[in-house]
Amino acid sequence: MPYKKIIIILAVVLLLLSSVLAAYNYFFRTDGSGNGNGNGQPPEPAAKLKIISKEPVLGAVIADQDIKYMLAANGHIQQTSFNSLGSSPVSSNNIDNLKTVVFSADALKAVYQNEAAGQLKNNLFDLSSGQTVVLSDDILSLDFSPASDQIVYQYTNTETAANNISIASPDGSNWHGVINTKLQDLLVKWPSQNKISLQERSSGLAQSSLLTLDPSAKALSLVLADIYGLSVLFSPQGNRVLYSETDDSGKNLKLKVLNLDSQETKELNLKTLADKCVWSQDNRHIYCALPSIAADDYILPDDYFKGVYLTEDNIYKINSETNEKSLVEASQDGKYDASSLQLSDQESYLIFINKKDGLLYSLEL
Repeated sequence: MPYKKIIIILAVVLLLLSSVLAAYNYFFRTDGSGNGNGNGQPPEPAAKLKIISKEPVLGAVIADQDIKYMLAANGHIQQTSFNSLGSSPVSSNNIDNLKTVVFSADALKAVYQNEAAGQLKNNLFDLSSGQTVVLSDDILSLDFSPASDQIVYQYTNTETAANNISIASPDGSNWHGVINTKLQDLLVKWPSQNKISLQERSSGLAQSSLLTLDPSAKALSLVLADIYGLSVLFSPQGNRVLYSETDDSGKNLKLKVLNLDSQETKELNLKTLADKCVWSQDNRHIYCALPSIAADDYILPDDYFKGVYLTEDNIYKINSETNEKSLVEASQDGKYDASSLQLSDQESYLIFINKKDGLLYSLEL
């Protein structure tokens, strides 16, 4: 074989060997500067599901790319972002025996309820000023307006027999009664500016109804009547209602959508509570946590709210008009039971509180 040809063959072989060695070092032996993991294994994809909080959370809110949440144990409020590796304190005020917290949509205010001396107390916390304002003990269920500049609540005073739905500034000033009511222990929400939701507490063993209140006209409208196991979720535009119902024994769970404009009801053929869903801003799609194990032996929603029934969820995106659904996140060996779902402004993330450990999670969509 000619000497020149041998040299060419050797050069080609050396080039191939050096290419293989370079690829090996890049993919399998890097220390973080390349795509390898340093353990001789291919790189793993970034996790879509992440734990945000280190401690159990009572409630949370999203504003732009920031997340604020209140710790269940002591009432401290923390702030983080979807891309952050840690959190920073907003408030370190210690609050004992916390029961509920409601954040305003702009994430600048929070009303929390705690128990003191055997009585439930209501307080407003201003996240900007750090000031706390004591609200009336006679306030029951409460919600902020969509613009975050007012609150709506049921006011009940046993001594005066007062029982009304009132609106006030967040600190309780400038209040005025909207309507008097005979209904007790209502769940009050303010889904859209001209629509306040009044729902009787739900049970799979008792019927309840849903009404809406126009705060300007002071007009009540009956939306759903005499439904067992009722839980509801209004769409962003306020003209569609996602609701779940059961039969009179708390079984046979169904999820439906009511169009308030056409009065048409559509069944979604999904077995989950409306409380385990969130609407997209397009007013059409919903994200729901669907239990992978049937709840045939439980009374819903009673046993779920009591914590007797814990789910193992898959998260789906559902078109409420066509019933099409796509899997977003599969159940991870039953590790989470998703509640209090919220979407980020651009709908690139979903957050939820895991009822099994109380921690706050984020899911990149």
